[in-house]
Amino acid sequence: MSVSRLWLLTEGDPSVSAGHPLNMSTLESMLLGEDTINILELGCGVGILGIGLARILSRDDHGETQKTILMTDLPEAEERASANIDRLATTCAFSIRPEYENLDWDDGKLGSFGPLVQSRSWDLVVLSDCTYNVDALPALIDTWTAIHKQNVAKQPDHDHPSTTRVLVAMKVRHSDESRLWELVKEAGWAIAEEAVMPLPMLGGEAQEIFLYLFENQTQ
Repeated sequence: MSVSRLWLLTEGDPSVSAGHPLNMSTLESMLLGEDTINILELGCGVGILGIGLARILSRDDHGETQKTILMTDLPEAEERASANIDRLATTCAFSIRPEYENLDWDDGKLGSFGPLVQSRSWDLVVLSDCTYNVDALPALIDTWTAIHKQNVAKQPDHDHPSTTRVLVAMKVRHSDESRLWELVKEAGWAIAEEAVMPLPMLGGEAQEIFLYLFENQTQ
């Protein structure tokens, strides 16, 4: 899975990161070099990526930082994602506990968010394995843009532009996914960083994971 590979690479697992360094300096600086960061996950599923990020951020947390992870998905994902968050709290000494809130991209594209999403600006939006449903791509990209507009509205100093970044981890399953590039360009998003990582498959041909860090600075 893309999420598992991203977790290992960003966590710095020696067996993985030594041979395939991430080479995404902005992303690494955001995750490991900032005392304050708010991360919003779209399409979290059972919560593997969000919980992995909580592990990464907790590793260097000394109680003097302000770091938030909010995982979102459709209502049918809530029970399993919330159960995994609760399990994290009881089995691991993580200083950062992710939260969960339902978010349908058909609502998100209109800027209709729940109270947790509305509560703050989001430095980094993350998603993994969410781009294969081409029919859902317009609503997904419009949700990114609605989040960016919320960030701009919450920016106290309008002399300094607000930048929203979106990390996408994906495997290319079919050619229709190229529609993603048309939509992000039309919406004003640009690639800031990218990386390609091998994904070994037991008994099968190796696959590749593509990581893209998009950013939007339109005001």
